[in-house]
Amino acid sequence: MKQFALFPLFEQEKYLFRNRIEGILKSMITNQNNLTFSKEMRLYVGSESCENLMPSRETLAKYIRLGQERSVSICLVTPFMITPTGSARLSVLLGLMNDRAAKKSEVIINDWGALEMLQKYPRLVPVIGRALNKMRRSVNPLAETKLLPYRSLFGISILSNPAICKFLKEKKVKAFGYDNLWHGIAPSKSACHDLKTHLYFPLIPVSFTSNCLFASTNREENDKFRCGLSCKRECQEYYVANSSYFDANNKSNLLMLSRGIYGCNNSLEGIPLKDFDRLVYVLH
Repeated sequence: MKQFALFPLFEQEKYLFRNRIEGILKSMITNQNNLTFSKEMRLYVGSESCENLMPSRETLAKYIRLGQERSVSICLVTPFMITPTGSARLSVLLGLMNDRAAKKSEVIINDWGALEMLQKYPRLVPVIGRALNKMRRSVNPLAETKLLPYRSLFGISILSNPAICKFLKEKKVKAFGYDNLWHGIAPSKSACHDLKTHLYFPLIPVSFTSNCLFASTNREENDKFRCGLSCKRECQEYYVANSSYFDANNKSNLLMLSRGIYGCNNSLEGIPLKDFDRLVYVLH
């Protein structure tokens, strides 16, 4: 029996309803009749791409309260490339999760420094997010599908390294995230027998950037595209789609969402779903 989680990149509060998450599960997995799912519904809140999109303490407290009232398990997502300012904010959120969330609540880690911070909170469960799973990614899905016969080579992750597995065990990591890559994946659990695996789909992060292009929105020409521009969360109102990377098979564009570049792979064909303990649907 598999678990299901919903990860909305934007407007996360409006999905804090159990029936809404269940509805998305039913609509997305209609062609996977051989899969059965547990009754627990999970909602990922936070951001994997930008520390400025982490919820405030007040917002996270609201999410935790509503989740408990509506039987939705809240999982906090930490961003990639956290600055000292972001670390201070994250420390507050981890303390809140440790105090108010249910015991064994999950924190999705996308920065190794955040994993070290989490060691201070024994009530929380560290789960490695997909941003730390270093696998081959490309902006050209059509070229990547040509590598399907070689998934045993290109589809392996850092879990194939016993030293990594030992390190994760020492840090009490319980699960590890994979992307639904175009060239296929080959989950390697030989050295990590106790580690659960989670599959994210359909949006795939190709890369993340330390600077936000959306911060240049509505600025004067000589004030655009500079480092350190103040954030007004312009990415909550805009996104960029590049149709030149159109994938005829998956009907997808290359998308710029916040500080991440994403592709889309809607197909689960050829993915060894039996090897994954949880499906995480990433919603834009």
